[in-house]
Amino acid sequence: MEGTHVSTDVYNDRYGDDYVYRSTESYYIDTVGCIPVALLGIVGNLVSLLVWNSQTTYSATILLFKYLAVWDTAYLVSFIPVSFVYDDDPGGPLAISLDAFWYLTKLESVHTTLLIAFTRWLAVHRPVHVHTGSLLTRRHVVVSCLVVLVWCLAISAVFMTFNLILGTSNTWVLELIIINIVGLAVPVLPLVVFNLLTIKKIRSSTSTTSSSEQRLPTSRTSNHSLTITIMSMSVLSVVAYTIGKTVMDVYWLRHWSESGSSFTTLQSLTELLQVVNSSVNIIFYFSFSRKFRSSFKNCFVRRGHAGRARREVLQSDDRNDFNSSCAMSRL
Repeated sequence: MEGTHVSTDVYNDRYGDDYVYRSTESYYIDTVGCIPVALLGIVGNLVSLLVWNSQTTYSATILLFKYLAVWDTAYLVSFIPVSFVYDDDPGGPLAISLDAFWYLTKLESVHTTLLIAFTRWLAVHRPVHVHTGSLLTRRHVVVSCLVVLVWCLAISAVFMTFNLILGTSNTWVLELIIINIVGLAVPVLPLVVFNLLTIKKIRSSTSTTSSSEQRLPTSRTSNHSLTITIMSMSVLSVVAYTIGKTVMDVYWLRHWSESGSSFTTLQSLTELLQVVNSSVNIIFYFSFSRKFRSSFKNCFVRRGHAGRARREVLQSDDRNDFNSSCAMSRL
């Protein structure tokens, strides 16, 4: 199967008549890799959202986990129509609008992960203020999410504007790449800084643990598990966006006017990394968070046992009623 050639005049003007929109490799990466992983990720994010919603006590980190699950789900859901619409009409207004929304969901995923890492760092460095409620209140988290949303909407609007301009001009390629790097690659770098500072603070405070924390080793273990969870999410974001996105954009800058077969394959690989990044958070929760595992059991396992026991009681009542009715009929 040869690459699919785009017949849209916009893309012919932008890249040339021989531009290959989707190579054989990128087609199989999308259909065999990205879409199945996205479907599994949607289920995983919805399950994690349901589990975290079962928590009755307020936690800034858990609130951001739920917020991240919403945007990751939106990203994975939008990935499938974006792929099909681009096949039919890559330069049409619907494709550009979907691409802008898809870009917004990626921006929100990256920046929310950064908020989670910052929240964890603040909780480790100012535990008393967080515990007393002077820091990381619900209002603080909501305002932070709104600020991030406005910032991401602004970048998405600029991205869509440059995408429309590129339809009739070839002079804005570098600017579009800079927008990509500023929006997606650069914000991931502070994740490394906040996680390193968090680890340093935890190690330095281990030797000076208070007597109350010594009597509560499970709390300390839970905090360390939460740190490992956030670190795992941060590392995968760095791989998917800072490394993957930068490599793809640099390659695009050097080869954007060529046929594009190698570029589309690299682009699909980068998108596969991003889909995996938005799909595997539930694995980190299961692996490192005892609170998530216990909440999952309460939501599904114990609820399933309770439902089964209720059905058995109803069935036994029906059998008793049937036996009593038979006895009455004999009389």
